[in-house]
Amino acid sequence: MNKNTFLLARRISLANTQLMSAWYYFARDRHLNENALSVLYALDDGAAHTQMQLCRDWLMPKTTINTCIRDFAQKKWVKLSPSPKDHREKQIHLTAEGRRVAKTLLRPLYQAEKTTTEETVKQFSDTFVDALEYFAAHICSSLEHERNRSPNQT
Repeated sequence: MNKNTFLLARRISLANTQLMSAWYYFARDRHLNENALSVLYALDDGAAHTQMQLCRDWLMPKTTINTCIRDFAQKKWVKLSPSPKDHREKQIHLTAEGRRVAKTLLRPLYQAEKTTTEETVKQFSDTFVDALEYFAAHICSSLEHERNRSPNQT
């Protein structure tokens, strides 16, 4: 890797770390952990989700998703219903109470996202999102390939 590529990769990693730290502190200030915040955020799109969809989309282990969903169900924030596609899976929906909690807890996050996205698009255009998605998909693929390599290849 040449020096410029190395420095660009480091800048991206640092920016990602700063984003994740902001997410961590936002969650902590609301007495949630990052995973619970991520699940609540994911469920607040109005669609039904399964645990497997949440695992795949948010890159979290099934046990982590299950722990969050059980906690949310205990608090009456979610309801579970059979999935029409696979009866072994349950669809997860926010309840009215869950939507109220999400609206209250996530409002500052949504406002920060809105303002920051508008400012960033004004400065750099919306192609920055395409570039970020491309980068994320390819680094995930590269690291997945590395993880799947046999031990004797390292």
